Amino acid sequence: MNEKPCTCKDCLETAKRKNKHENHWFYKLARSKWLTVQNNQIQKGAEKYPTPFDPGEWTSEELVNHGLEENIDQFHYIVGLGEKLKEKDKRILELENEVADLKSENKTLKGEF
Repeated sequence: MNEKPCTCKDCLETAKRKNKHENHWFYKLARSKWLTVQNNQIQKGAEKYPTPFDPGEWTSEELVNHGLEENIDQFHYIVGLGEKLKEKDKRILELENEVADLKSENKTLKGEF
């Protein structure tokens, strides 16, 4: 049995905000990337395995362990990305300071002439 959605003011406002979120450019980009990666993973699976993934072919323990292993890999990738971003942020700050120094030096040189 389908219940009608609530039409109270709060629920209508939440539904409006949810729609706004769903149609936001970032979430659309994320959804598109997710679908692309999912499609690529299915393609890899088709090339590597004779049949599609079937949870019935795995024990519960195998599924849990495999999922945990994948999450650890994901965590390592995210930490690695964070380290690269810190390095880049540090370099950007160095370059911004260098630009500020050059601007200051330029003003000084203009004042001498």
